Amino acid sequence: MRRASLSAIMQLGYVSERSTITTWHVCAVLGVLLFLRVVWIGLFRVFFHPLARYPGPFITKLSNIPLTIWTAQARSTYARYGVHKEYGNVSQPKIIELIEKFLDITSSSSKPFNIHDYIHNLFLDTTSQLSFGNSFNLLSGHDHPGARDIETYFTISPLFGVFPIAKYLPVGIFRAAREARSRIVASVQNCINDLRDRLRVGTAQHGLLRLKVEAKYGETGTAFSDEDLIENAVLFIIAGSGTTATTLIYLMYEVGKRPEI
Repeated sequence: MRRASLSAIMQLGYVSERSTITTWHVCAVLGVLLFLRVVWIGLFRVFFHPLARYPGPFITKLSNIPLTIWTAQARSTYARYGVHKEYGNVSQPKIIELIEKFLDITSSSSKPFNIHDYIHNLFLDTTSQLSFGNSFNLLSGHDHPGARDIETYFTISPLFGVFPIAKYLPVGIFRAAREARSRIVASVQNCINDLRDRLRVGTAQHGLLRLKVEAKYGETGTAFSDEDLIENAVLFIIAGSGTTATTLIYLMYEVGKRPEI
């Protein structure tokens, strides 16, 4: 009986020791894999990321910690401005032209007037220039149907996420949004085709859409489909509209308060 107990204890000890070694091995392998992943992410961000060639603080290529610190210190805007001064302005000449055109329009009147529509057109021209490398030219008086359809659809589209059935209502803005959706797809497809034509003949214009058109899937090396490009292009416009409009309105406010600027 004692021999059986001793044998069982030795077996348990062996199993326990073997189990401990196996767990340690698993942890070691996971640690190595995690380390290799971190190294690969760092190398990708520094050398292979589409934005890697743009100048800026090296640490910001590896981590968002500096941005978090600036925000916590309530000096994010000043820090970003300092980075622009040190590494150069990233504004495209076309964007500067749009702002100058806006200033020419708004300064031509000697009386106060509502500049809402002009600011609205300015941020749509700005986001389309950054996205497609080609502006809607709304400030020049061009009534771009794609811009108006995007406004129509995305004014009401958040409601579709809460009440999906609303997209099928055959009345008013719901019907207009549903009809605008197909025109948006066609309009963005035309922008993509136009960009490809310009790339074939050679163009120095850059934009978010160009980065997507020239990008490849890392796993397969294949290009993005037109469906992917359309979804991303519309997202560029929508995601950038609110922030661009807010920035431009704040700019106008500060310029109005400080005429010496």
